[in-house]
Amino acid sequence: MRDLRALGTDAARSRARHLVSEFLDEEQLDPLSAQPDVSGARITAWLGHYDFFAASANDDFRQQLMSRPVAEARTLSAALPAEEQDGRALTALKGLLAASVAMPEHANYLTRALKFLTAEVERQILSDGCHIERSPAAHLAALQDLCEIRA
Repeated sequence: MRDLRALGTDAARSRARHLVSEFLDEEQLDPLSAQPDVSGARITAWLGHYDFFAASANDDFRQQLMSRPVAEARTLSAALPAEEQDGRALTALKGLLAASVAMPEHANYLTRALKFLTAEVERQILSDGCHIERSPAAHLAALQDLCEIRA
């Protein structure tokens, strides 16, 4: 989504809308797509780029689009605490936070996400500032998630 937005063309906007529409038309999510971190990343991307690919779409598309993050945020909220998700728990929390901010009628998700965020940061970030996995890639991913959460 970020790359299509960077292009900024009508063709890129149309492609983004088409990709999201295809996903929304899926009858059942495959197991990978249903993982909390993948769902959190999807919610964050869709809500973060809504003005690019969805604001000019028809009402049916926008309504169908917004019903999915609500359902996925509900599932994410129920999946907390996220301890079994290793380093990807921050991505799941980021999605839940994005949903709560973008949809004020679901402010209870904000309370729930914030309840677990501090503990998750303490669990993942060691006293020396490194990620618990001691992997530069995991450290970068956690840092990116935390920067986006802060924004």
